[in-house]
Amino acid sequence: MSEVLEQEGWIENAIGEKFNAKGEVLPFRGNTLICHLEQDSEIVRVTGEMVDAMKAAGLGRCYAFLPQSSYHMTVFNGANDRHGTIRPGHKT
Repeated sequence: MSEVLEQEGWIENAIGEKFNAKGEVLPFRGNTLICHLEQDSEIVRVTGEMVDAMKAAGLGRCYAFLPQSSYHMTVFNGANDRHGTIRPGHKT
């Protein structure tokens, strides 16, 4: 599967916004409203199993996985410096 994504350009197109090609975090100024997930919840357990399955299927190169302690859900995307939602020159 990762080979298909690579051939279609998905991996190259995704690199450079929030993570680099090594999976390291890049600066991404802006704001968002998130909800942290309880670490002992069913959704965190199942999400961890999904991540393990994706890695085992060879998709690990296509994603920059957050540590389980950082799992959250984005409730509302706010302004950011990548999509023209913060005026040029504005300091955040």
